Amino acid sequence: MAKPAEAHTTVETVISPCQSTWEGAACGIQPGGNAFTQSIRQGPPADDDLDFAAAGRSNIDQGPPAPDAPITYGPGDPKPQKYPENAARFRSFGSQFHTVRWEVAAAATYMTVLNVEKIATMGGKKFHLQNEGFFGKGTINMGLDKFAHAYDTYLFAEILRARIDRKTDGNAPGSALTAAALASGLMLYGEIYDGLKKTSGFSLQDVVMNTGGAAFSILRHEVPGLAKKLDFRVLVTPNSDVYTFDGTRHFRQQRYLAAFKLAGIDRFKSSPLRLVELHMGYMASGFTAKERAQGDPLKHRIFFGVGLNVGELLFGSTSTRAGRAARSVLNYVQIPYTAVHVHD
Repeated sequence: MAKPAEAHTTVETVISPCQSTWEGAACGIQPGGNAFTQSIRQGPPADDDLDFAAAGRSNIDQGPPAPDAPITYGPGDPKPQKYPENAARFRSFGSQFHTVRWEVAAAATYMTVLNVEKIATMGGKKFHLQNEGFFGKGTINMGLDKFAHAYDTYLFAEILRARIDRKTDGNAPGSALTAAALASGLMLYGEIYDGLKKTSGFSLQDVVMNTGGAAFSILRHEVPGLAKKLDFRVLVTPNSDVYTFDGTRHFRQQRYLAAFKLAGIDRFKSSPLRLVELHMGYMASGFTAKERAQGDPLKHRIFFGVGLNVGELLFGSTSTRAGRAARSVLNYVQIPYTAVHVHD
């Protein structure tokens, strides 16, 4: 009797390249068709069959790749950029100026209105120069007005730099240089109006001090870590008017100082010494009409002192936007009666 032929069964199956597995559902296997046919024989499959079947299942599990999905590595950006399309576009002076053009225009408009009103009220004159001196006892405000010029330019530069960095998400190399140049230009524009006033004139001394204030802003931000350690501030001590807006009494209220903050040094960040500041500054007295009438001597002094870092005390650990803004303001203003200053 002849030995019967070995029985075998052939099942044709088609593995559908559906996207249901990609979407989280099982991908069905349907009988029939000729896209992909596998013969299943009785008994254990060969090793090659196992490998091929595993590869097929792997392709099914992975699903089709997204056609245009971008590949990213590492964490994403914490916040979108104002101009994300090309950070390299902010390397030039012109591109950085473009980001703050409206701020510069607003400042120039304010200066125009203010100076035109003064010329209309106090009288104008053909453009002329005036030698005002710097800090001598023969000057009107004994140099405090010159420090005011330096400080105003410095403050303009700091504000514009912060705006450029904010609008470019920090992708504007050399923003301190751009801001300093724009601030110097604005102050030069204001000085031209002084050259048209009867009561003043275009002062080269003012221009020199403007340049000094702009240069200090550049130094503070171009030297790594210096902005966390060193501030340029104004201290205004209240008088009988609380605050006088112009004239010699206006300048008599003011002291200008550099504040070195121990909080900017790593070893003191967790120490109570982080609340300590070292001050050096300039002050003058005896030049107001009242002081002259009383016979008070003219004095200008360099002073030294120790101050309280109010920003670190009140807002050192804050994470709110308002707290950060308040701390930033205190980098430029010294609160009265929060420091002890000594002089000869």
